[in-house]
Amino acid sequence: MEFKLVDEENSLEEALKGNVPAGSEILQETAVDRKTGRKATVPYLLKKRAPLTGESITDARVQLEQMGEPYVSLSFDSRGQGF
Repeated sequence: MEFKLVDEENSLEEALKGNVPAGSEILQETAVDRKTGRKATVPYLLKKRAPLTGESITDARVQLEQMGEPYVSLSFDSRGQGF
């Protein structure tokens, strides 16, 4: 597992036109609308280098939010907490 940073210094629109900055990459997420079931692809301009990996995770568990929706709760070691 890698945790990557969004490249906020450069333009996603320019990257989608083929001008991807050095050290960055375009990755895509497929989002599903819960009501309609419609799928949409969402692009992100991310830094290639992952400053944090799964090695820093000390605990991971499914928990429920107040409305009963599940989410993953992560705990990190000192390196991950300082990030």
